[in-house]
Amino acid sequence: MEIIDINIYGYGKMENVKINDLHNFQVFYGLNEAGKSTIMSFIHSILFGFPTKQQNELRYEPKNHTKYGGQLIVVHPTAGKVIIERVKGKATGDVMVKFEDGTIGGEEQLAQLMKNMDKSMYQNIFSFNLNGLQNIHQVKGEDIGKFLFSAGAVGTDKLVKVENELKKELEMRFKPGGKKPILNEQIKELHDLYGKVKESQKKNEEYSLLINKKSSLDESIKNIQAELRSLQTKTNRLNEWQNLFPYVVELREIDNELEKTNNITFPSDGMKQLDTLIQMLKPLEAQLSALKDKEKRLKDKCSLIEVNESLLEHEVEVESVLTQLPIYNQLVSETAEIKHQLRNVSSKLNELMDKLHYPIDEKQLLNIETSIFMKEKVTQAHSKQFRLFDQKQMLDHRFNEEKNSIDFIEKEMDALVEQILSEQERAALGNQLKQANAREQLQKELKEVQEELIYHQTTKRTEISYADKFKGQSSFLFLFFLFLGGWSGLKQEWFLLAITGVCLVILFLFTVKKSKNIPTLKDDMLKRLHEKESQIRVQLSNTKEIDIGLVQSKIQLDEKVREQLQTTKIRHSQQQLRYEKVIQAFEEWEMETRQQKKAMDALFEALNLPKDMPFERISDAFQIIGDMKETTVEKNKLLARYKELEEKQNDIQTVMMKLAERFLPERKTSLVEMGFELKERLKEAQQNNRQYQTLLQKMDELEADYGTILKEYEYLRNEQKILFNKAGVSSEEDFRKIAMKALERDTQLERKFALEKQIQIAGCSISDFQEFKHIHQLKEQKEEWLKYYQQLEKELSKQQNDLADIKYQITLIEEGGSYSELLHRYKQKKFELEEQAKIWGTIATAKHILAKTIDRYKNERLPLLLKRAEDYFSYLTMGKYVRIHSKEGGSGFLIERNDHTFFEANELSQATMEQVYVSIRLALATTLFEKIKYPIMIDDSFVNFDEKRTKRVLELLSKIEGHQILFFTCHSHLLGYFEQDQIIQMSKSEELIEQGL
Repeated sequence: MEIIDINIYGYGKMENVKINDLHNFQVFYGLNEAGKSTIMSFIHSILFGFPTKQQNELRYEPKNHTKYGGQLIVVHPTAGKVIIERVKGKATGDVMVKFEDGTIGGEEQLAQLMKNMDKSMYQNIFSFNLNGLQNIHQVKGEDIGKFLFSAGAVGTDKLVKVENELKKELEMRFKPGGKKPILNEQIKELHDLYGKVKESQKKNEEYSLLINKKSSLDESIKNIQAELRSLQTKTNRLNEWQNLFPYVVELREIDNELEKTNNITFPSDGMKQLDTLIQMLKPLEAQLSALKDKEKRLKDKCSLIEVNESLLEHEVEVESVLTQLPIYNQLVSETAEIKHQLRNVSSKLNELMDKLHYPIDEKQLLNIETSIFMKEKVTQAHSKQFRLFDQKQMLDHRFNEEKNSIDFIEKEMDALVEQILSEQERAALGNQLKQANAREQLQKELKEVQEELIYHQTTKRTEISYADKFKGQSSFLFLFFLFLGGWSGLKQEWFLLAITGVCLVILFLFTVKKSKNIPTLKDDMLKRLHEKESQIRVQLSNTKEIDIGLVQSKIQLDEKVREQLQTTKIRHSQQQLRYEKVIQAFEEWEMETRQQKKAMDALFEALNLPKDMPFERISDAFQIIGDMKETTVEKNKLLARYKELEEKQNDIQTVMMKLAERFLPERKTSLVEMGFELKERLKEAQQNNRQYQTLLQKMDELEADYGTILKEYEYLRNEQKILFNKAGVSSEEDFRKIAMKALERDTQLERKFALEKQIQIAGCSISDFQEFKHIHQLKEQKEEWLKYYQQLEKELSKQQNDLADIKYQITLIEEGGSYSELLHRYKQKKFELEEQAKIWGTIATAKHILAKTIDRYKNERLPLLLKRAEDYFSYLTMGKYVRIHSKEGGSGFLIERNDHTFFEANELSQATMEQVYVSIRLALATTLFEKIKYPIMIDDSFVNFDEKRTKRVLELLSKIEGHQILFFTCHSHLLGYFEQDQIIQMSKSEELIEQGL
């Protein structure tokens, strides 16, 4: 995705600012407060929403006007050119997204364009500044590897912070073998309480027995109460059945009556159906009688019409010959025209034969190929002949040039060989260079030894001064304690005297220890350093001082000559290859010339031309042969057409004569008169036939209508019979008698339904009364359940009294002893421990998930990211560092130098660590989101780099493909690395002055 236009309505101090035609690598240059940070924030706000008032970010709301917001015009890889506009509205602003096809969307469509990228992730991955590099300086040395790994995973150091916080929280709650963490203390306290509870439990066996009895009685009482509730429910149900029993008796009587009418079958709405059928049959009978009369009248009309069937059978033949009469006249005219064309074609063919001056018969001429492919062959052969001639001249010129170039390069190689130093001379210069380096190393060691001497001498003087001061203080304290001891003895203060004695002993021992530590160690160290200084001075005096610059210049000059010789040898081999290519081209030309000769002979043979004909005339000859062949083909076509026209004229005359002999009583003299007479007779026959067919069609329609009405009539009569069969009768009178009996049965069924509904409303069913034939059976069952209910009540009362006694005994034991209190405290502490364990488990799970996530990232995404980061890092360090390895047992990195030496991250210099960080951040931005290449925004992140590092990192940014780079800077010395049209210069008034410097 690439931003091409920025339009700011109002944002901070900026108002009505337009920046158009942004490049793929765009630089925003301006002094402090020129608006660079404002533009970065504006881009973030348009893409992801204005910061809310609860957030810590600046909102950049205008102070002097009400306009707030603006628009970005971007080019999206899938959506094309898109306009994104956000203005003041709800908390994050009102957004409008307009696509190329005219469709408009909102936040949802913007989120889809950004692939649900949020602002925090975008800032952490694609937008970074100097603070990201400075954070490296704030991390402890042992955590730098973890910091770089976290930056590679999510773009910030959040992983390091989260991991440290989780680890600290876990150790604060529990530590194996620890005492102070919360869980350790609670486990120890719970263990002590458990011992006390078990000891108290042994003394309360009676308490346990009482608890068991109490549980047993509670269960028994619950069962009795449930049985009582069940009996009460059953008794209430019997009372309801007793009230409903009269309805049940009536239902049984209705069922007996209905059994007598079970054999009656009568259709639903039978009488209504019968009346409907009778009303529909009467009009159908009248329609059938009327259709019979109309059919008789049509048959009488048909008998009066005569039709010429013989002429109508030949209708197609007659009409065909009549339509051909105009064609016959055209055929006569066309025959005369073709005769004239044949004379012209024969004359043209004779002229072409005269131009060719070569006899050829018609059969040979037609067999000669004159297609566009043969024409192309002739043209190519003609062109190739001239090309081979030009190629020969060019090869002669190239041969002379390449031969002269080889001679010149060989002379240049001889001159360079004379300038190269011999191996003995190079070895001597190498020894001189080693001696000079050794002398320089000795001078460096001498300087280090001298600095160490000065340091130890200064330290010795400081320690001696401190020892003298300590001796004075010790003497003062010794005299003070002696005086205090003497005074205590005189006053007989024995306790104070004893304390004073102890202090004197401690002071004596400390003084002796200090005196032993004022030592001779410094003297030994100074002596060794003086000896080492003398040795180095002797070595320096034995080495000869050499002008290292002169030696290096001689070696460099020889290396340069050797490189020139090597380059010249390569040029010589390349020139030799070019010379050989010219020789090979000569051989190819000769071979191609021979092939061309064979092709020309085959071409003359294919065109049936004599081989002694000049080559230059082959194109003209081919053109004449083509014209002759085309003229001959045209002549043959005209002859065939002439013959075809004569045959068509004869066919028309024959057909017309046959029809006239059969259908015309008087024969006519001309074809036109015969045709006119046939046409009139056919017209009369067709008119009579149409009238006859019309009458037949009407008769068919009458028969169809009669059949339709008859089917409907028969269908209704059949429906009437079916209705009688359903009722089991054969006449209308019997059908009406059965209808009266069916009406009585339906009345009884309605009463039965009402009684069943009444019983159902009461919550009962007929099946409930099956075992009760009389009402006195209900009363007997009710009395039996009442007696059982009274027995259960007595048993319940007895068990409740026993339970009260047991509860009283348990209360006495609990009030008199500490068991209940200990048990309560144990359960309370156990609950507290479980709650703390849940919290610890939650934190441990989070730490485990974080570790798993890091492992998965390292195995799946990190290798690709590291490969890209290695390429960037190697480029930035000009190949000095070649690999970035992730640690197997942690979340750090190892850096590999080109000599295969490995470094921890904290062992690198600050500048190199910043290069590692930049490489990882750029790799993260270019590999994490491969489908959409988001713009990368950089705000003065390389000001701590020297000139060489700055140049390399800017060159690296210019090589990144697919991502737009927006670089913000206030340093003018960086502008020399960019083209004029890449720079947008800004003023302190937050207005764009110009695009380019």
